[in-house]
Amino acid sequence: MLTNLDFLGNGRLWPPKSERKRLQRYRDNRLLFQGEHHEVFKEIWQRLFRVEWQLSVEIVLNWPKRLSTLWADLLIGERPSLSDSKDKENGSVYFEGLADKINLWKSAYIAAIDTSRYGDSVFKVRRDDKGNVKISVIPPEFWFPIVSPTDAKEITHHVIAWPSLKDYENPLNTDGTLHVEVHTPEAIGYREYKLPPHGGTLGAPIAESMEENTAGRMLIVHCPGLETSDTVYGMDDYDDLTSVMQELEVRFAQVAKVLDKHGDPKMYGPSSVLVKDEMTGKLKADVGDYWPVDDEESPPGYIVWNAQLEHSFTQIKGLMEQFYMLSETSPAVFGKIESGLAESGSALKRLFMAPLAKVNRVRMNFDPALREVLTIAAILDGKDENSIVPVIGWKDGLPDDEAEQVNMASTAVSAGISSKRSAMKRAFGLDDEQTDEEMRQIEAESKAEMLDSPDAPLDDGGDDNGDE
Repeated sequence: MLTNLDFLGNGRLWPPKSERKRLQRYRDNRLLFQGEHHEVFKEIWQRLFRVEWQLSVEIVLNWPKRLSTLWADLLIGERPSLSDSKDKENGSVYFEGLADKINLWKSAYIAAIDTSRYGDSVFKVRRDDKGNVKISVIPPEFWFPIVSPTDAKEITHHVIAWPSLKDYENPLNTDGTLHVEVHTPEAIGYREYKLPPHGGTLGAPIAESMEENTAGRMLIVHCPGLETSDTVYGMDDYDDLTSVMQELEVRFAQVAKVLDKHGDPKMYGPSSVLVKDEMTGKLKADVGDYWPVDDEESPPGYIVWNAQLEHSFTQIKGLMEQFYMLSETSPAVFGKIESGLAESGSALKRLFMAPLAKVNRVRMNFDPALREVLTIAAILDGKDENSIVPVIGWKDGLPDDEAEQVNMASTAVSAGISSKRSAMKRAFGLDDEQTDEEMRQIEAESKAEMLDSPDAPLDDGGDDNGDE
């Protein structure tokens, strides 16, 4: 890890040596996410083809992408609610509007995918040239945190360093520009270096400037995956699964090779069927549509063998069980639910116990990170940081069983342990304003029904004095 800014000095190698293993992991995981598994699982082809290098059997089981989108869907797919603990009346409206203005939830979804595949996601909050507040998700390969020499978890500077995009896209380019931002709570430093886009030796900065940080806090927000006490970087979701995914792809590809051979088997038969090719001089079989067999000749046939495919499928089944355990998922999250196992919302949640526990762990880091992003955005939007405390109401990402929710709410009201208003909010996920409007509508409809009832008391408008 980096503990000072010396790695940006004249004559230093880029990228820093201490960060190269992390950057290589990011690149490998990006290739896995994109389905370019042959670039990462190179040893697979040696097992699959051996001497048959001209043969190409490629089965890509893109579990990495499926896993990353699964966690993002469960975390962000059902939009969370926003409120302000210091302004309960208007805070919700303000933060919901701010979230829409800065496209918060789309950025959060992208960050959730990055946290899954890289172990780290990085938000940047800023003002654009027109003064509008913007947030963006920075690829973590461009992020170089500086930590305290005495505390590996305390970030003192955020360094964002990236090559010009046009330079980065050309791997043969030897002339490029490295853009660098150094973020602290007090200021933002900008530098530019001449550097080939894929690394080299840094010279002196060709441009350098400073800007005051008016927000008074870091404009870069880091959201890690699974954390440990000895590093600032999070752990990705792919590392524990790499060997299992490799073996699954080998098994499926081997089965495909066997089935291809069975689909086009070699023939055997008596030598009398062979004829000489006048062009090549080689013997070949001319079987035609009919092949008579004399008593002394062996009948023709196809070469087949017992490939023991049932053992391959047994191994695949065992590998999938290990995959579900290591990835903290289950067949249910991918739609494989046996009949009768999930006939209610509570039953479905029981099938999702492991995935929901994983999402809760991810949420522990996303909640403070997104609240910090909202706070910075509100400050840049003109709010006083002492007057706002954003609160995020998270959802579980599962479809709601409305019949079950209504039944539970009705039971709570009947038992006298909940008011109708609170039960309505829980059952339908309403905010205070929506709940008040719904209560008024129910009361109005109830009065209208009473007036329309034949048993309702009549009012003739006269005085009832008992006279005939």
